[in-house]
Amino acid sequence: MMTEHLHRMARNSQWMNKKLYAKVAALSDAEITKDRGAFSPSILGTLNHILVADMFWLRRISSSSTCKEALVPMRDKIMPTSLHDMMYDNIQTLTAEHQQPLAVLLQHLFNHQTHHRGQVTILLFQAGIDPEATDLLVIMMEES
Repeated sequence: MMTEHLHRMARNSQWMNKKLYAKVAALSDAEITKDRGAFSPSILGTLNHILVADMFWLRRISSSSTCKEALVPMRDKIMPTSLHDMMYDNIQTLTAEHQQPLAVLLQHLFNHQTHHRGQVTILLFQAGIDPEATDLLVIMMEES
C-alpha cells in the first residue's frame, strides 16, 4: 500500500513539475526572477529550493542499504550547502536536470515538493498566469 502511494506521489510530482515548468517558461526572465516576497523570493528561487531540498534528502537516503543502489548517481552530484542555494540561474537549465527513477522515496520528499509548488502557483497568479488544476485527484482521475 505504501509503495503504491509513493508511486502515485512520484507520478503526481512529475506531472505537476512538467505543468508548472511549462507555465513558468511562458514568462520573461525578469518575471521569473522577480522578488515576490515569497519564502524563496522568486519563482526561480522557489523551484531551485525544491531541487536543493530533494538533493539533500536523496543524498541522505543514498546511505541507506535498502536504497543504496538506486541512488548511487546522487553521490556524484555537486551538493548545495544551503536550502537557499541557487543551483541554476535560469529556468531552462533547471528543467534539464537529470532525474533517476526511484522505486521508493520518503513521503516527506513529495510533501515538501507539493508545499512549495503550491507557493509557485501563487507566484504564477501574481505574474498573471493561471496554473490550472493542481490537485492530486486530477492526475488520479486522468489515470483511471
